Parts: sequence; C-alpha cells; structure tokens
Amino acid sequence: MKKLTFIIVAMCLYSCQNNSKHLYPSPDVDNITYFEDMQMPEVENYKLQELPTPEDNPNGAYFVYADTVLIVNNFMGNPEHNVFTCYNLNTLDSIAGSITRGDGPSEMIGGMPKLRNGNLDVYDVTCNTIASLSVDSILEKKDEYKPFLTPIDERIHDFVFKGDTVIVNNALYVNGFGVSPEVPNFISLSIKTGQSFHKTVANQECFPFDATSRRFFYNTKLDQYFEIWNRFPVINIYDINFKLIKQYKYRNYEDIIFEPVGEWNRLVPKDGICANYFWYGCQTEKYIYVINNNIPSYLMSEGEDFANQEIWCFDYDNNLKRRIKFNNPEVNDFLLSVNEQTGNIYLCNLNSDGETFLYKLIKDYE
Repeated sequence: MKKLTFIIVAMCLYSCQNNSKHLYPSPDVDNITYFEDMQMPEVENYKLQELPTPEDNPNGAYFVYADTVLIVNNFMGNPEHNVFTCYNLNTLDSIAGSITRGDGPSEMIGGMPKLRNGNLDVYDVTCNTIASLSVDSILEKKDEYKPFLTPIDERIHDFVFKGDTVIVNNALYVNGFGVSPEVPNFISLSIKTGQSFHKTVANQECFPFDATSRRFFYNTKLDQYFEIWNRFPVINIYDINFKLIKQYKYRNYEDIIFEPVGEWNRLVPKDGICANYFWYGCQTEKYIYVINNNIPSYLMSEGEDFANQEIWCFDYDNNLKRRIKFNNPEVNDFLLSVNEQTGNIYLCNLNSDGETFLYKLIKDYE
C-alpha cells in the first residue's frame, strides 16, 4: 500500500509547481454550510480492537464483509495470490479470489479499492483500468468470477458506476495553477470501451495543492454526487448535471495561509499539515461514511496520539447523523467497511512503516 500510495501521490505532484494563492470552490447559489454552525450529533466514543490477519498475506488492504468474510487486496502480499483474496474472518482459511495479478488484458497489479454497497471498486493506476467487483459473486463463483475491466485513458482520482456509464473525476483538475476553463472536473465514460462521451467543465475554482485526491459517491435517492477532498475540510454536493449546489466547510479554515515548500514548490499550511481534513470512507445502502481528522496541527507535529479522529456518517438527504470518535495510534491511510445490519464498523490502517492493521470498533463505556 505504501508503494502504491507513493505512485498516486507522485502523479498528483507532477503538475503542482506553483505558489499561487489558495483558492476555494464556491457553489453557484449561496448555499454554504459551515460546520461550526451545524447542530452536531452527540459524539459516540469507540476504541479499536485489533483483529488477526492472514500470515501468508500480510500488509494488504483489509475489508470485512457481512462480519464473516475478510477481503484482502494483495498488492503487497504474496505475488501468487489474486488481486483480491477472501478469507473466513474467524479461521483465516482462504475461500475465494478474483483477478489475476499482472499487466495483461484481464489482469491488474492492484489499486486503492473502496467498498460501496457490497462492491469493491478499484482503480489500477499502473494498468489504467477500473473495475467494480461484486463480493457476493466472488464468494459464489470462487476463482471463476471474472469481472469486466474497463480501460481508461484519463488519469483519475475516483469513479462511480451508474448504469452502463462510469463517471470519473479528473486527476488533472487539481494542479498548482488553478483550473483553466478547458479542464473538465467530471468525465463520463462507456463501461465497455472506456471511451469518453461527455466532459463536464467545472465552473468553480479548485485547490492548487499537491498530493490531494478526491473521492465521491453517487447519492441514489437524490440523484446527486457527494464529494470529499482528501486533505481538505470540504464536502461538495453536485446535482445530476454536476453543478455545485451545496458545500460544507470550516469557516476558520479560510484563514490558513499556504506557502511553497521543497523542490516541488508544493503548497502546504505554514504549520505543516491541515488541522482538519477528510479521508477515505465507504458507502452503504443507507449512509456515506467519511473520516474527519479534526486534529490540531500542533499536536500532530509534536507526535501526540490522535485522539480527535471521528467517523462522520451522512444519510442520503446529506444530513450528518452520527459522529463516532476513536483514538488511533497513528494517522495514515484508512479504509472503512461497515455492516449496516449489525452496525459493526471495521478500519484498516497503514502506519508509517508500511504495515497494515485491521481493527474492529468497540463501544467505549468508560
């Protein structure tokens, strides 16, 4: 995961060589909601319980499905494994797998997957393909399950499937020079061919910041798109035509001044890292989950533990319904998986040494 993350970050850094002023996107209508003004749900306190993982497949990306199946994305595991391997969560016996590792037409090297409504969506930045894998189909068909891999020409941050179309957000939309009128924000592709047939040019400015990436979710109830900016405390809501209609953000964040740092001349906050930002989440049939690292930056620079991390849960009316607070030993890459039937939440975390750990969130009654 560490190597893959570096590749993705390097790709984002390539175009970020400008020390321009920090810019903020704004909805066309005056519909900005500041988190400081919201009536926040009561915080629920949880602690992390580490779960065992397969010894023959360490340091992959871990997901838990239906509280019984452990799914491992194997890009740092045994090269003989498939890209995805399913294990019995209790016994850690291998039970199924999908997608052969490699760079052939029906193969993948790996990617940063995300769990959406029982499907594993993965983008292979090396092979430049995307796929959505049904977990139920993997378990039912075992090694015979061969999902279709869509080839793409664009460099992207994330994607969602909608019927026979796949919507991707353009990686080149984020760059150190702001956004030119010709740069599309979202691109519509054919699932079968990967060819683009519609490009939506954004009508707002974006963040000229390196190493940032965006994740977005399709809101089936309102026919909207819910977008988070990793490394920024901003949530954007787009209508079906990709018009920005609502935005959540922190008011005081706009006072942070950015400055160029290092050989890439990349823009970072003066004190080293954002005090508030969102990170990867997951999507279920009822809710969208994102991680809010609302951590004072001076604590992060001093190496303190990160006691203020929260999982924020939004319903499909874009209302913040839950705030789940947990104390994690180290902030890095996260992956979430949630069983909506039982309410169980699992978290995969990558530490600075490139080791991944799987945790179950347990209610803290202290």
